[in-house]
Amino acid sequence: MLVGLGVWTWTVMARNRVLEARLEAAEAAIGILEREADAVAGAER
Repeated sequence: MLVGLGVWTWTVMARNRVLEARLEAAEAAIGILEREADAVAGAER
């Protein structure tokens, strides 16, 4: 059971890193600086 929990945790963390990298690449492609990203996301609400 501990091994299963460890594998699940590793999988979730790996997916999080991939998603973060994709978001950074998308922000860079459209020219949004990291400090501006939250303001842009909040504007849609």
